[in-house]
This record gives sequence, structure tokens and C-alpha cells, in this order.
Amino acid sequence: CIRDRPIAICTSFRGKINFMNKKFKKLTGYSIEETPNWRVWFVKIFPDESYRRKAFKVFTNDIRNYRKNPSNLETRIYKIIAKNGDEKKIRLTFNFLGEIFIGSFIDVTKELESEKRFKAMFEEVNIVKLIVDPKTQFIEQANLAAEKYYGYTIEQLKKMKINQLNTLSENKTLELLQKDLKNKKGYHEFTHKLASGEIRNVQAF
Repeated sequence: CIRDRPIAICTSFRGKINFMNKKFKKLTGYSIEETPNWRVWFVKIFPDESYRRKAFKVFTNDIRNYRKNPSNLETRIYKIIAKNGDEKKIRLTFNFLGEIFIGSFIDVTKELESEKRFKAMFEEVNIVKLIVDPKTQFIEQANLAAEKYYGYTIEQLKKMKINQLNTLSENKTLELLQKDLKNKKGYHEFTHKLASGEIRNVQAF
């Protein structure tokens, strides 16, 4: 039943909100009676007028673009203020069934906070860090310490495979990475070649 779906869902007809499931009411704290249409809803959850104007403009433009071409569907993240004063980040996706707007709202507050903490830890400047895809061997992320250590820019590193740094053969590097993935073990000693041509011993986790 849509009323008991784990995702917050709200529907409207020509701007008038006509349905909210339990999850949606819990997410915002507001009922249909308190927010009978999108304009009122926006005033409630976006108390900052400047942000509200920008959010409403993006929202209405997305609907306009979707109606012109449904393949132009956008997923947006908005910062809302719930009825109890809690600040939340929500991811909104929507579609239309005829004239009926169907919106799905997911609370991504904790997810984004975790990503922010991870990014801060990863970008810690005194420890060289690379994230490598064990299947493809491509370097997916590199921090400033890695840029300084290897002599390549972060963008250059992200276009490289780890074996371009590693003095082992590509097959041997792939074998070790896939073995680590399978055994959930991540410690090895490698010999890496810097941009300058200098060879250094490194410990990889």
C-alpha cells in the first residue's frame, strides 16, 4: 500500500496537494490541512525567503522541462526545515501520471554527513591516500598528499591505473588487488615509481 511505503510520497493535482503518505508526514511534520498546495508547503519548509525563491524556481523549472521532455527528469537535493525545527536534506524525484504529480522524497541527511566526514578524512593532507578499483585498477580518488608525493596532479592520478605507479606487472598487480578484495585483506608492500622517476617503497592498505 502506498500509504505505508518506506519512501515519503506526496501527490498533487495542478498544484493542489491531495495525498501524503505516513512517511511524508513524518519527514516534514506537516499535514495536508497545513500545506494544501505547493506554495504554502514551500513557505513552511523553506523559511528563508532567499533560499525559498531559488528552490521554487528550480522546482518549477524542472517540472516545466519534464513536461517538454520526460527524459529531462532531474533529481534534486533540497535543504528543508521540518515543523519541529530540524534541518534535513531531502532528495526529490518526481514524475507525472497524466496531470497528477507524484513526488518521492528521501531523507539523505545522514548519508551526506557521512560523505562529508569521509571526504574530510580522505583529504587529510599529511597521509597519502589513493582509492583504487580492484577490478579495473583505475585510481578513483587521490588526495593532496598523494599529489605532492607522486608528483602528479590529482586529475592526472585519477586518469591512471595503479600499475602505472607500481613496478609490478599489470597482471601481478591485478592478482593482488583481487585477492585482497576476496580475502578482505588490504596490506602489501609495493615499489612505486614517482613522476620524477624516483623509486620508493610504499605500504598499501
